[in-house]
Amino acid sequence: MTEQSVLRLSDAYESKSEELDLELRIRFININPGYNEEMVEKSPTLYQYVKFVDIVRKYQQEMSLPEAVEKAIDECIKNGILAEFLRKNRA
Repeated sequence: MTEQSVLRLSDAYESKSEELDLELRIRFININPGYNEEMVEKSPTLYQYVKFVDIVRKYQQEMSLPEAVEKAIDECIKNGILAEFLRKNRA
């Protein structure tokens, strides 16, 4: 995906009309590794979240998603990545 894009609710409407009754625009910011790194590095929590997701994706190449998430949680707690949040919300 691109670094940033705008998503519109009306793009998902089945039938389109010239006059919109409701429009919602959302600015999507890609935080995957290699994108918007300056912004990610300004927020320790966001930075750690990106690390967590990256670790899950790495393990998912070798195992199922539930197993990958469990293994990533263990690794992140051990390495101080979102450790308090993951301990409290593990289930």
